Amino acid sequence: MNKNTKILFFLISTILLTSCGFQKINQNKALIHFKNIKTSGENRIAYKLKNSILLVSNEMATTTYDVDIKVIKKKSNKIKNDKGKITRYSLNISAIVNFNNINTQEIINKSFTESTDYNIAKNHSQTKDNEINATRILVDQLSESILNFITISIKIK
Repeated sequence: MNKNTKILFFLISTILLTSCGFQKINQNKALIHFKNIKTSGENRIAYKLKNSILLVSNEMATTTYDVDIKVIKKKSNKIKNDKGKITRYSLNISAIVNFNNINTQEIINKSFTESTDYNIAKNHSQTKDNEINATRILVDQLSESILNFITISIKIK
């Protein structure tokens, strides 16, 4: 192949590939708007949940909701060894979410709970890192559950 044919082939293939019409299957074309989101409880977790909810909000939507999120984080002993030392903690994060439709005054209450375990390390700093990683994973799971609830329950109405 000569040089001009290679350039022409490259240009045609890039044009065809860039204009293929690809769209994500789960596009969030929200039909709802979250006007006020109030949070209470664990501030960092509530802030992350608030931001994930705001991602599906559309200001041009006709249905408007006020949201109240209450987050509860509970850490408890899971396993103790023979000497009575704790070797594993259980971490439980609950989010109670209240959706209040401003237009119809309909209130939807839903509770979401996720839990996991994490091990105690030799160093305190490593144990804290384990707790932070477990918390991050649980917050991601909670936000996924809340977004699925919004997608399935609230958008249908």
